[in-house]
Amino acid sequence: MLSCVTKLRTILKGCEQRNWPINDLEYQWAPLASLLPFARYRDHQDPVNRHLPFLLAADVAEALVTRARTAI
Repeated sequence: MLSCVTKLRTILKGCEQRNWPINDLEYQWAPLASLLPFARYRDHQDPVNRHLPFLLAADVAEALVTRARTAI
């Protein structure tokens, strides 16, 4: 998974505009924004599949809050 994320970041880094480069914080916001819609799906049969997006989103949100606190 880590190697996939690293490769994806490398690809996306080349897609940014020079005047508005993508920073690390934006990379962290992107997974949170993409996980929340998955958490709303009601067609998951398995409770683990239903709760996993919430747990992952919470983990990403916690990392964002921690980073924001250390930036102050």
